[in-house]
Amino acid sequence: MRYSYRAIFTFFLLITLFFSLPLMADQSIFIDPENPPEVVTVHLGSDFHLALEGTGWYLNRYDRSLLSFRLRRVESSSTIFVMHSLDEGTANLVLSLRHLDIPLVVMIVRGPEDIEEKGIVLLDEELTEKVQQESGGVPSISEKAEALRERGLVEATPTRKVEEVHALPDEEGLYYVDDDNLVVKVPRAHEEDFFRRGRRFYQKGEHEKAQTELQLYLRRCEKCAKADSARLLLADISVQLGDEEGALAQLSEVIESGREAAVLSALEIRGDLHCSAERFGDALADYESIYNMGGGGDELVQRLGDINYALHHEGEALRWYEEGIAQGVASDETIFRVATLYDSPGGARDIEKAYEYYRLITEEYRSSVHFEAALQRVQFFENHFFNYY
Repeated sequence: MRYSYRAIFTFFLLITLFFSLPLMADQSIFIDPENPPEVVTVHLGSDFHLALEGTGWYLNRYDRSLLSFRLRRVESSSTIFVMHSLDEGTANLVLSLRHLDIPLVVMIVRGPEDIEEKGIVLLDEELTEKVQQESGGVPSISEKAEALRERGLVEATPTRKVEEVHALPDEEGLYYVDDDNLVVKVPRAHEEDFFRRGRRFYQKGEHEKAQTELQLYLRRCEKCAKADSARLLLADISVQLGDEEGALAQLSEVIESGREAAVLSALEIRGDLHCSAERFGDALADYESIYNMGGGGDELVQRLGDINYALHHEGEALRWYEEGIAQGVASDETIFRVATLYDSPGGARDIEKAYEYYRLITEEYRSSVHFEAALQRVQFFENHFFNYY
């Protein structure tokens, strides 16, 4: 036991010494939770600190192919994460505190010179002059920087070289000077990151967070490959949150400009919403659009018959029901309903068809709750058929 206690003591001593060592890093970055930076630029192969006020922060997730996590240290009133950059590129990480998530984009460049000379430096006058001199006196960088300044697209600060664009949507982003002395847009986080986060929140039932991320995706995306899916998710989230108007707005966007598969889904969802609100005319229009596009399947035919039946549109109800019967997908309930419609006084009355459908029930659905009633009508028709002419 003596050696066990000694081993335990040595272990805790090493841990204490490890956490008491000063934190060394090439860069220290303070993250303001209320106004976090959209892009953090770090050196390739370096350690960097991310510091936040508060003691409950944790590293939720990060891009393991570009970053490694070395240490989390809690001070008296702050949390510090020590990260290491593994490869050049744009990485994503998320810092979390209870219900608050802070997504960060980490741009990893080759070395300090990339940040100092090729970083986001358009309005740094000293550096602009340096680049101009090295390019043989060609004033292209200064002219481009000045042009951006005049258009109000960038702001100058004396201490920071990361300048954010504030104006036109197609020029929203950050800029830097590349090896060819050209003004180049800094890549942001992949636009689908917002969509993926929104979908994860949706799957976990965190609808408000999902709504925020999906709305950000739709505002910021350029290719917008997931726009239809984002709007369909937003529509369902709106329904869950009791916002039918918001749901209908998202569905209308998909129906007007989406791909065919998404349009079919949006029409079905909107039709269901109309049905739930007893707007049967609107529901019929959506369901018929699905049918005309070749979608919906067997259930759609039944649904179209049911709605027309509820609206007392006997002719249309019979048309849809008989289509389902011809396809072999109708239930005994539907067949009996068709038989009674043809057996009732009115414009749709057809004794021969009524007899045909009653007999179908007696022959194919012997366990049906309508078997006895159908059998009685079959026997009546067979005994007194001449009385109907």
